[in-house]
Amino acid sequence: MEVYEAKLQDPNLDIKAKCTFATELRDSIEAWCQGTNYALFLAKFMPIFMETLMRGQPVFISTSPEQASRLRSCILEILNRLPMSPSEATEPYAVQVVDLCMQLVRMENEENAVLCMKIVMDFERYHTKVLADRVQPFLDLIQEMFESMEQTVKDTFDGPVPGVSQGIPSTPSNSQYSQSPRPGSPVAATSDLGGDQQQARSLLKGMHSFKVLAECPIIVVSLFQAYRNSVPKNVKAFVPRIKTVLMLQAKPQEKAHQDAKAQGKIFAGVSKDIKNRAAFGEFITAQVKTMSFLAYLLRVYAQQLTDFLPALPDIVVRLLQDCPREKS
Repeated sequence: MEVYEAKLQDPNLDIKAKCTFATELRDSIEAWCQGTNYALFLAKFMPIFMETLMRGQPVFISTSPEQASRLRSCILEILNRLPMSPSEATEPYAVQVVDLCMQLVRMENEENAVLCMKIVMDFERYHTKVLADRVQPFLDLIQEMFESMEQTVKDTFDGPVPGVSQGIPSTPSNSQYSQSPRPGSPVAATSDLGGDQQQARSLLKGMHSFKVLAECPIIVVSLFQAYRNSVPKNVKAFVPRIKTVLMLQAKPQEKAHQDAKAQGKIFAGVSKDIKNRAAFGEFITAQVKTMSFLAYLLRVYAQQLTDFLPALPDIVVRLLQDCPREKS
C-alpha cells in the first residue's frame, strides 16, 4: 500500500506511470477494502484522490495524453467501486466527495460525469444523515440537465454537421457530438486504431450529454426512496421537465414522420438526414429511460400527469419507431 501511495504522490512521476499504478489499485480494490485495511486505505488515498481531481483539468479531446492515461477516470472509477459498508469507513469523506463530484459534473466530459453522478448517488443513499442537505442541490442539478436538453437537441441535430473541434467545447453548439458512423461500418472500425492513427474527436460535456441524462431517472428514483420527504416538492418540479424531454424530436426525424404521414405511410427507423446516428441513439435511450421515470411517478402521482396521459401512447409508438436497431 505504501508503494502505491508514494508513486501516486511523486511529482516527478509522469502521468501515464501514475495511471498504471492507479489502474492496479482499481483492479485490486476489493482486496484493499477488507476489514481493518479499509479505513487505512481511505486515510492514505482519499487525500491523494481528492487533490488529483481538484488539481487536474477536464479533457475534451480524445487523443490528449492525459485522456490517454485516463488518470482522472481511473480515480473516479475507484471512488465508484468503494464499498459503502461499513458506512463508518466512508462517512468521514462523504461530504467532501459529494461536493467535489457535483462540481465536476458541471466541468467534466461525459464519461467522467457519468461516474460522478453514480458516486454521488451511492454516497447519498448510504449516508443519509450527513448528506441530507446535499440531496436537494443534487436534484436541482439533475433538473438543470433536463432543462438544457431542448437546446442540446437543437444544437446536436438541427444545425450543420459538426467537424472535429480543436478546442474545449463550452456549449452544445461547439460540436460536442462529432459525426458518428453506424456501428460495424468501415469508418467505425477505424476508431479501434491506437496511438497516432486514432483520429481526434471532441468529447462531450457532461451537462449537455444524452448519456448522462439517461442515468438520471434511476438516480432520482433511488434518492426518492432514501429521502421520502424530498418527493412531493421535487415531483412537482420534475413533471414539466419530463414532459418537455419526452416531447422533444430531432427536426430531421420529425420531418421524416410528417412526410410519411402526408403520403399515408408510417416511417420507422432513423432519417437519412440524421447525420449523427450515435448521438441520436443516445437521445432515444435517454427518452426511454425518462419514460420509465414517468411510469414510476404514475403509480402515486397520476393526478399531476392527467393532462399528459392522452399524449403518452403516441410518444411510446414514436420511440419504438425511432429506436435505432443497434439500441433495440
